[in-house]
Amino acid sequence: MDYSKITANLDKLLGNLDLSNTTEEGVKTKLPDGYYLCQVNKAELTESKSAGNPMVAIEYLTIEDGKKLIVDDAGYSQLIDAKGTANKRIFVNYVLSNEMNAGFFVSDMLKFQDPETNEPIFKDEEYYFKSAQGIIKVCDMLTEGGIIYIMVQTIEKKDGSGEKEQKFKPISWKRARKLELI
Repeated sequence: MDYSKITANLDKLLGNLDLSNTTEEGVKTKLPDGYYLCQVNKAELTESKSAGNPMVAIEYLTIEDGKKLIVDDAGYSQLIDAKGTANKRIFVNYVLSNEMNAGFFVSDMLKFQDPETNEPIFKDEEYYFKSAQGIIKVCDMLTEGGIIYIMVQTIEKKDGSGEKEQKFKPISWKRARKLELI
């Protein structure tokens, strides 16, 4: 078989391939800045690859098209439909290497609320957030059906490179109502 045509086409494709968003978990999701209703596909206590610190890794899946944030020239903002953004995966890692990082994790987990009452699902903080077993229970409960809005925001990296990165931040049901997402 003559592979010249196949290899030429493949070389052209691969030569233009942007691998900067590709990891062993797959292709990193790029979403427009905005808000996305997500379910937790997987949450697990693991360790970071770089230093071996305890880490909670959460994989979200957008369950419907989100709402992207548009700001006009006068500085007014509005939310419009972000077509084609359903069924996208979002990965968020919480490296629990110090008290401050653990505090950010707890704060974000308290945003998982009962949609009707706005009461945190993990309101017994002593039980859920004062032991490794409690964190494992949080991960198990999230994997069994955690649903939350995730705010996506593109910001400049702190390393001074001028490059941009996306941040993914859970928001409470109370905040989602104020934003008129629901």
